[in-house]
Amino acid sequence: MSRRYNLEPPEGIEPPSPRYGLGIMPLYYGGEKLQDKKDHVMKVIFAKPSQDIPSYRDFFRLAELSGFEVREGTIERKENEVYICIFHYNPDFIGQKGKVITWFLERVSCCGDDHFYEFIKRIKEDRKLDEIWVSDLSMWKLINNISRFVPIGSHEKISPLSTGRTYDIADMCFRYGRRNFISNLKCKIAPLCFYPERDQILSQSAFMLNVHQDEDHYFEPLRFCLAAAAGIPIITETCFNPFPYEGKDLIQSEYKNICPTIYRVISEGYDLHKKNANEMRKMILSNYCFRDCVIRAIGDK
Repeated sequence: MSRRYNLEPPEGIEPPSPRYGLGIMPLYYGGEKLQDKKDHVMKVIFAKPSQDIPSYRDFFRLAELSGFEVREGTIERKENEVYICIFHYNPDFIGQKGKVITWFLERVSCCGDDHFYEFIKRIKEDRKLDEIWVSDLSMWKLINNISRFVPIGSHEKISPLSTGRTYDIADMCFRYGRRNFISNLKCKIAPLCFYPERDQILSQSAFMLNVHQDEDHYFEPLRFCLAAAAGIPIITETCFNPFPYEGKDLIQSEYKNICPTIYRVISEGYDLHKKNANEMRKMILSNYCFRDCVIRAIGDK
């Protein structure tokens, strides 16, 4: 059974406003804006592992496409710079200047659900992090006083537009455990691959299928931003709170009903769901472009 957490905003925190009109939205909860002592906006650098992690290629591509510098190897920290890392990589830094952020894009269960808060707190202290960012609003509410909620936006060049003609679904995940059934679906399933091969596959896929790795209903923001940029309708197992995506953006189903839902949606056809997918694409590219999400969290206006 999935654990149901209290998803009400913590006391004193406003719930997210409607997703349109980003300029006045209270999205970046949890901490003061990161500015230097002279109140100058700090330069943002994404620290990339030298060893390739295929599932994170798109994260660093988003950074590069959005005009941020991406560095590998040893990094000498400077006063007016912010260094953004992923959870799997603790960069080899020289010095203590600047600010260091880890963007946590993993599952709660990978840390042990009952000890998630303590785990994140220890990581922040051990790595001497200035901030930890999370992009699932309901996950953030478990650790709101030691982290910041920052949505992952997208970029128009991260995924080619889909024509939805070759494959019925693309899942872009490893099929094991709760996802074993995907390989046995009676439809045309896109092969698992990563960038750059994945671009061609997504451009030929009608729907994105999203099934959680575990029984917790946290959503998968990187997978969603790829599908949204490509204008691909998303069939997903029920999510706690997939903000900024709304109900009309997603075709949600409980796990026990996911197969009938897949077959129903495929039979209805891509064209029936294309309008909502295009609206979703417009939303993520205009109001939640990746660069704006990062810069607003850092403190630019």
